[in-house]
Amino acid sequence: MLLLEQFSISISLKCLPLFWLTLSPPPVSHHSRSQPTHFLCSYLGDSFLPNQTNRLLSWFLCLNCLSTQLETMSQGYSIELYFDPALENQVLKAWNVLARRQISTQLIEIESRPHITLFSSPFIDPSKLENIVKSLASKQEPLPLSFSSIGSLPNDNNVLFLAPTPSLSLLQFHLQLCEAMKKDGIEIGEECRPDSWIPYCPVAEEVPKTRMAEAFTVLRDLKLPVTGYAMDIGLVEYSPVRELFSFVLGNAVEL
Repeated sequence: MLLLEQFSISISLKCLPLFWLTLSPPPVSHHSRSQPTHFLCSYLGDSFLPNQTNRLLSWFLCLNCLSTQLETMSQGYSIELYFDPALENQVLKAWNVLARRQISTQLIEIESRPHITLFSSPFIDPSKLENIVKSLASKQEPLPLSFSSIGSLPNDNNVLFLAPTPSLSLLQFHLQLCEAMKKDGIEIGEECRPDSWIPYCPVAEEVPKTRMAEAFTVLRDLKLPVTGYAMDIGLVEYSPVRELFSFVLGNAVEL
């Protein structure tokens, strides 16, 4: 039986080499005094695929960029991956427990749905994206997902999330989406580009700092890894969340 263990990593340019010690058991906490970016997560075995160290480096260097984006993001559009019912219910269970404990209700209030964001932009013409998304969905079978770790982004929005193992199929699907959008002249922000994109499923927003540890305890009850499939892809406008269109993966029929 694998044991889920929690650790805290402090990352800065001066201490990045220390992080690689945590890629294989046992996890070790490292702390830097050089104004680090704090990334708190849970670790279960080797959460990342072999040969992903360069991508990991890019991801962690991108955390500050992503944190800034989340702080300023109030209106815009997102292309999102949605899950099979069983996986979606697992995530919703965590949302509801956090809401009952009055830790975070933000995702429920904005009428969001468990998802992984593939692309986001404050300004976009939805009609330009519909054919791109429809074509991509028709060629892609459901994507296997394994949420194997927990993380938080340390900004004013205090996002808590589940992170999937970055499988080759998930990364390739995101790359294909970006390439299709670039061909149509759609600008892709730095945080959504293939070399810096961080896949994650938000489970809480605006978590009080004093209750972050309690929120992590709630998520540990999910008994990671939580597995399932990405079944649908859609475009939403926020906030509040309003779905503009969505398609089943492997099927061009609009939902």
